[in-house]
Amino acid sequence: MSEAEKKEKDLKAKTEDAEHKARGLWLNAIVSHKLFTGFIMTVILVNTAVLSLDHYPMPSTMDSNLELANFVLSCIFVVEMIMKLFGLGVRLYARDKFNLFDAFIVTTGLLETIASPPSFMSKNPPKKGAVSALRSFRLFRVFKLARDWKSLRELLEMIARAVASITNFAVLLFLFIYIYALIGVQFFGNTMRFDGEGYPTPFTLEGFWYGTVPRNNFDTLLWAVVTVFQVITGENWNEIMYDTIRGNGKYACIYFITLVILGNFVLMNLFLALLLDNFGADDEEQIKEKQEETKKLAAKIVVREG
Repeated sequence: MSEAEKKEKDLKAKTEDAEHKARGLWLNAIVSHKLFTGFIMTVILVNTAVLSLDHYPMPSTMDSNLELANFVLSCIFVVEMIMKLFGLGVRLYARDKFNLFDAFIVTTGLLETIASPPSFMSKNPPKKGAVSALRSFRLFRVFKLARDWKSLRELLEMIARAVASITNFAVLLFLFIYIYALIGVQFFGNTMRFDGEGYPTPFTLEGFWYGTVPRNNFDTLLWAVVTVFQVITGENWNEIMYDTIRGNGKYACIYFITLVILGNFVLMNLFLALLLDNFGADDEEQIKEKQEETKKLAAKIVVREG
């Protein structure tokens, strides 16, 4: 290869590289523009609304229209992902967790379209069930709004920090429920069986195995855990208590009174207090950050005037 050919090849490579960079800058300017961001946010909201219209049974015309709308929206999200990949580059694109999250959602949408193409693209009707369930992943795209919606992003961050800080409380709550469930199984297991007139049928009677068992009972550890959890939430707990009293006597109320006092009044209020404390701490941090920004701005103004 002659020197002239080498120079021509190098010049061609530099030209292509410059064109690629210019194209990247152009695409980066588009995807970073407020109008583009607002358009994508609008499309996300429209996508959420379209998914909420899906129901059964549904007229064939509406089904076809929703398929077309979902396909068009999927194409828009694919174009957005491609523009960001070329505009930002793979490294910058991968740095943003929201971009990786969006790439996952777009990929699942493409897989769903390939596995179950819309009726206007295939003679066969679209598949339902597990394949079409991939469409539900698109709902998680709503969380992309948090990237550009500052107040929503701050709220989600506060919730994430609050959840992380109450891990020890979750362990305490689990142990509390587990202990009370075991106590319930020991004292009230196989005692809540009633005949047709609502009277308890003891284990010694022949009709024991034919008795009616309430949905909330202490016959197994699993159902005991569910029952204790329901009592803690305060949902219809008095009916559970009266069923237990019918099968075990009036002193069974002691179990439920202590469970409601400790579980509902103490633990649940402690949980709320921890959440409020975390939110209050976040507010104090935001106030301090704003004060620091104000001080820096005031210092800059003093320096300029001086």
